[in-house]
Amino acid sequence: MDLDQLRFIKNEIELIKSQIDKLENQVVTDVVSGSSAHYPYGQRKFVITGIGQCDKGLVNKLKARLENHLAKLLTMQNEMMTFIESVEDSELRQILILRYVCNQPWREVAQEMNYAAESVPRKRCARFFASIENDRKSRSKVC
Repeated sequence: MDLDQLRFIKNEIELIKSQIDKLENQVVTDVVSGSSAHYPYGQRKFVITGIGQCDKGLVNKLKARLENHLAKLLTMQNEMMTFIESVEDSELRQILILRYVCNQPWREVAQEMNYAAESVPRKRCARFFASIENDRKSRSKVC
């Protein structure tokens, strides 16, 4: 599981939500010519604004695609969060949350965890992921 993707997934979720919102609330503006209903009947320009009347079928298809993609991203985000929560070591779990959920750089993670150097949490995570990879390799050799 690539936890580095978590922050990009979170950004993409927000982007897709924004796209869906824009599709639902498409505001259009135009300028028309007209005159007042009362004397003097001088012609002037009016700005009108409203909801666009585009092809609802295409908009609904695009919205459905975006919502489907959004559901997949939310599922991936949930899987990554479940993985982080399943880590038994509280200290390591905090490091993972600060780094991958809160998007903090290693320097801030080290400060938050009261480590003397930023390399401490980084190496701790590297060892954790290496041990997971070694476990996977050893299981695949047994099967």
